[in-house]
Amino acid sequence: MVKGVELFARADGAKVFATGESIGQVASQTLVNMAVVEEAATLPIFCPLITYDKGEAIALAERIGTFKTSIIPCQDSCTLFLPPRPETRGKIEEILAAESHLDLDAMAASCLSPQRPSPSDLCSLQ
Repeated sequence: MVKGVELFARADGAKVFATGESIGQVASQTLVNMAVVEEAATLPIFCPLITYDKGEAIALAERIGTFKTSIIPCQDSCTLFLPPRPETRGKIEEILAAESHLDLDAMAASCLSPQRPSPSDLCSLQ
């Protein structure tokens, strides 16, 4: 996902991007995993909610008017790709090995096309 985000960011001339990660908010948002994500990125990542607990994040979303949008039921990457047991201590070597079997540039570029593929289509671009 970082590769796709970076493609969008570069297309818009952005020099950084932001995520909504919060340490421990979900099982995969551990310091170890966040470091692996940072290592995969070529642009700086801002994490403005890094120290927020769930209540604080909700209060902020309500204050800035994004809460109602955030609770609309939909399938996002979290629900589509959620493994039965999320990795809490990812290893960059394993990530790079898995990525080596994918055409990440093609997958990311397809996200910018006018005819955006579904997530299952992206998975078939190997």
